[in-house]
Amino acid sequence: MKHFRDWRSHLLMALLVAHLTGCALRPRIVEQYDKDGVHFAHFSTWSITKDAAVEDKPSIRLISAHGPDNAVLILLCEPSSSTQTLEEFAAAVAEQRASRIPNKLKIGPLKTLDVKREKSSEISRSIAGEPHKGITQHFDVEVMGQRLPHVVEFYLVTTSRYRVMVMTQVPERHSQSTRNDYQLLLDSLSFRP
Repeated sequence: MKHFRDWRSHLLMALLVAHLTGCALRPRIVEQYDKDGVHFAHFSTWSITKDAAVEDKPSIRLISAHGPDNAVLILLCEPSSSTQTLEEFAAAVAEQRASRIPNKLKIGPLKTLDVKREKSSEISRSIAGEPHKGITQHFDVEVMGQRLPHVVEFYLVTTSRYRVMVMTQVPERHSQSTRNDYQLLLDSLSFRP
């Protein structure tokens, strides 16, 4: 009976190792997102979490994708007649972040989350093969005394149909490991009327 249990535990361990090894070595597949005139490629480790009109603003479309290491891509597709600037959009996001994050996890009067060290600067990146100037923001989310630096990038892409506010966000410690993911998404981004 003892040999049977030993054999079973070895088999279970071997199956677990094979499963974990298979997961770690599974190749990332490039998938295509193509809906209502918006197209981009993304790795299979990403998922589209939303593609819908913004509440109370049916002419504005929000597409969000989430990837590994808490990476986020947001495409806010406004009508081409919109006058909102990239600077206004980035400032509004920073303001909402500063007011919403601290309220996410409150225990009575005690704040367990807070936003610190907001810093902005200019940046540039290739999107759909064209250079685009943008804005980068660096901020810290403080969770019970632990500092978690994040980086956000904003770009504006203008098409005949949309003015698209492109936003990427990732914890700074994962900014290098997600660089290729974001480059695939942004290089392949295209819009049809």
